Formats: sequence, structure tokens, C-alpha cells
Amino acid sequence: MKRVIISLGVFVSCSFPETVYLNQYANIDKKNPQDSYRSGFNLNTDIGYTSYLIDVTSSELSRAIDYNVIEATLGGSYAYGNWMWGIDTKLLLKEQGSNLTSMGVTDILNDTATIDRNEFSLFSNYKLTEELRINLVYRYSSLTAKDSYVSFKRYDTLFKYKTSGLATSLVYMPYILNGLVFSAGAVYSKADVKVLEKVNDVADDVSIDDSSSSFGFKLGVGYNYSFKNDITLRVIADWYRFDFGQLDVYSQSQKRVFEQASLNEETYAVRVGMAYRF
Repeated sequence: MKRVIISLGVFVSCSFPETVYLNQYANIDKKNPQDSYRSGFNLNTDIGYTSYLIDVTSSELSRAIDYNVIEATLGGSYAYGNWMWGIDTKLLLKEQGSNLTSMGVTDILNDTATIDRNEFSLFSNYKLTEELRINLVYRYSSLTAKDSYVSFKRYDTLFKYKTSGLATSLVYMPYILNGLVFSAGAVYSKADVKVLEKVNDVADDVSIDDSSSSFGFKLGVGYNYSFKNDITLRVIADWYRFDFGQLDVYSQSQKRVFEQASLNEETYAVRVGMAYRF
């Protein structure tokens, strides 16, 4: 895998990583998507393909996760007046491929790394005008990757990555482009990272167990189509970028922080979904 912090994907839900939830607009009028919200409950489901890339880089301990999955999102929301509140959670349907690579060496770890990822999000949406909305999302996600490879010795790697944070964005629904949605915003996220490695079942000297925070940004574009008054279909594309601060790399033999590691995360996504309004 190339050491480029880019991942391309298609998925149906939010990655906020970091996200524009078009289910937040599920209760707009089918004849005029710019019309005011109508109060009521909404259920949404999305499905698609996602690829994540997380990169931790230092001279002594560098790892990158490339995670490709088909995911579904289930969620619900409630609209009242100009407000909407809701919750979403992701479900893994099929792992398309995953990889945990070791930077700085020629060996590639197994291309079937064992990776487990969970995520849920809370969101709120407020209509400023008929064309502008402001969106706020809280997201929590956790990822655990385990892999092994042999290069004269056996190397076992454990990579744990947890993030939580807030994203806010301005959503623009131009009247003259009926159904189109554009968004841009800022993201704040805190990441907790743990990287441990064993060599022939003996713990390696260096490890990472640290946290760092970052302000990132996101861009999004989508299309809404409502019919039968109660059902909305949409297609959405998002981009998220995080350049976290430095992580401490600890040396057990020296009993001190040995060096600093950089942490980056980036996701490109396209997803499709459907929402039903009661």
C-alpha cells in the first residue's frame, strides 16, 4: 500500500469521521425540497462501500491501516419546527479487504488483518432560511486491528484507535437547483492511539499509548429526491481530513519518550440512502 493518506470509497451513512446527514432533510415537502420542516419522526437506512486510511509515522514505529468495508447505517430522528435531532449507528455487512502495513520495511503484513470498527453519532440540525441549514454532529468511533507477519522473526501488532469529537457545517440547498445539497464545515476530534508489537512473543521495546487532538475540515455534496410524501432518496459525497498533533513513542529500555510520531486520517466517501417519515 502506498503511503498516501487518501482513501476512496462509497458508503451510505455518515462517516463524520467526521458528515452530512441527509436523513436530516427527510421530512421536506416532496414538491418543494426547500419548504419548511414538518414535525414528526423519521427512520433512515443507508448502505454502501467505505475505505478508511489511518497513518501513524515515526522512525522506529510506523503503521498504517487501510480498511475497506460494505457498511449499513440505521438511525432515527425527530423534527419539530425548524429543529431536528437524531442518532445513527453503523453496522458492518461485509469486509471487502483490510491491511495493516509496516512503514519503513519491505514486508507487507497480511492483507486480511483482523479489524473491528464501531461508530455511533448524535446530530442536531437547524433551519436558518429556506436555503441554509446549520448542522452539528457528535461522533464516537473505535477501531481495533490485529495482524501478524513473519520476516525471519514473527511480528504481532495490536493497533487501537478511538476518536470522539464534534463537527459543524453550513448546509446550502439552492432553490434554483432543486434537490441539490452543498455543505462545508469544521471538525474537532480527539484521538486515543495504542500501538503495541511483539517479536517472537516478546514485547517490543518501543510502543505508543497516547492521545492527540485536531481541527479538521469536511466538504460535501448530495442530491435529495422525495416522493409519496413520506419517502426520501439521496446520494451524498463527503471528504474529511485530519492532521493530528504528535504522539509520544515510548522506549521501555530507556524509560522515557524516545521520539514523536505523526498521526493522519483522511476519508473520501459517496453513499446512497433512504428515509421514511411517519
